[in-house]
Amino acid sequence: MAINRWTEQTASSGPQLGVRELQAQADAALRDQARARRLAPRRPLSRRAHLFLIERLAARAGAGLAAYASVIVFAGVVLGRAAPFRTVLWTAIAFAALYATRDLLSAFRQGESVARRPFRWRANYVAALSVSSAAIGAGPFFLSPTGYVLELAVLCGCAAGIAGLRHSFHLRAALAAFLPAGLLSVAAA
Repeated sequence: MAINRWTEQTASSGPQLGVRELQAQADAALRDQARARRLAPRRPLSRRAHLFLIERLAARAGAGLAAYASVIVFAGVVLGRAAPFRTVLWTAIAFAALYATRDLLSAFRQGESVARRPFRWRANYVAALSVSSAAIGAGPFFLSPTGYVLELAVLCGCAAGIAGLRHSFHLRAALAAFLPAGLLSVAAA
C-alpha cells in the first residue's frame, strides 16, 4: 500500500526523478537518521540487563583467571632457580590475590549468600580482579634480577589480554582484568 501511494505521489508530483537523484535522497535520509540516532540520549541499561551481564560474567570469567594462574606457574617453574626467594614471594602474593578472586567467583556460582546481592558481588569481584591483575603485572618487577624481564612482561601482557577478553561482558571487569597487568607489563618492558 505504501509503495502504491509513493508511486502515485511521485507520478503526480511532476517530472520523474532519475535513479541517481533517488539514491541521493535515500542517502541523505539515511545520514539524517544516523545523525538523529547519535544525538539521541542513551537510555541506561535496565536492572534485568545488568543482572544478565553479571550472570554472563560469572559464567565465563574462569578462563581469564586460568590464564593468570598459568603465567604464575610457568614463571615459578622456569624462573624459580634464578631467583628462588623473589619467585616464591611473587608466587605467594599472586596466588593469594588469585585465590580471593576465584573464591568470590565460586561463591557466586554456587549460590551462596553473596548471590543474593549481585551488584555488591560484582563490585567486590571487580576489586579483587584488579588486585589480581596488579599482582600479575608486578611479576616482571619482582623477578627483574633473573634477566627474563621482557619474556615475563610479554607473558603477563598476554595473560592480561586473555583475561580482559574473557571478562568482556562487563566493561569494568574487563578494564580491571587488563589495565593493571597490561600497564605494568608495558612499564617493565
